[in-house]
Amino acid sequence: MDFAFILDGSGSISRTNWGRIKEFVKRTISAFDVSPGGSHFALLEYSSEPKVYLRFNDFTDAQLNGVNVKRKVEEIIQSRGKTFIDKALILADQEIFTPEAGMRSGVKKVNHISKEYFRQSLITRITVSKFAVSQSKA
Repeated sequence: MDFAFILDGSGSISRTNWGRIKEFVKRTISAFDVSPGGSHFALLEYSSEPKVYLRFNDFTDAQLNGVNVKRKVEEIIQSRGKTFIDKALILADQEIFTPEAGMRSGVKKVNHISKEYFRQSLITRITVSKFAVSQSKA
């Protein structure tokens, strides 16, 4: 499975909830077999300007494991700017959801978007077979 997390790091997310979001991501990663033949993960944080922290192919061979992916989650910095999910989805489409970034054909794909407020119309640009949305109250 190729599993992408698109995380709202805007100022509308409290520091406490940001920590909860990161813990949720790490627990989710722990539930999967992260390996070359197993699940691959991608991580993107967004607010005023989105930033990719991990592409599906940033880790390969023995480096592709749950410990290393969870370390990348710890490196994600909450940028605390304004909420521009449109920029995040465009960047994800360009730098995560591509074969060049390691997205594999023939495997299930999941896109989890963490967002305080969510507008359905904004996800139409991304062609991922499945997605999930989480909402938090800051």
